[in-house]
Amino acid sequence: MSAPITLDIEVSSPAAVELEIETPAVEVTPDPDGAQVIVVATPGPQGPAGPSGAGTGVFNETPSGTQNGINAVFTLANEPQAGSTTVYRNGLREVLGTGYTVTGSAITFTTPPLLSDVLTVDYLLEG
Repeated sequence: MSAPITLDIEVSSPAAVELEIETPAVEVTPDPDGAQVIVVATPGPQGPAGPSGAGTGVFNETPSGTQNGINAVFTLANEPQAGSTTVYRNGLREVLGTGYTVTGSAITFTTPPLLSDVLTVDYLLEG
């Protein structure tokens, strides 16, 4: 864990400064020479890693398949890297695992797309 960040602020007229702090992670203490010292806690731990950056991005691909409100399985031109797909139906993002699943280059929708639906997919190429 790194040291907290300290900000030294000089104020010419203390009556003109109002400081409201809503988080207990920030500490304000007066300095003997009149400056305000604000101590801000360091950020928390790093989150989980996302998909690797290796691969070429494919954007706005229209998957192939019969769009008739019955067929739920569509095929991409390439196999995407695991977890890299972003699927849009009529411009609205579908949720992986809820609105669709991906196996190889196949996308299976939970609710089959209608003939009038516009489907687009963004993903990273495998390998």
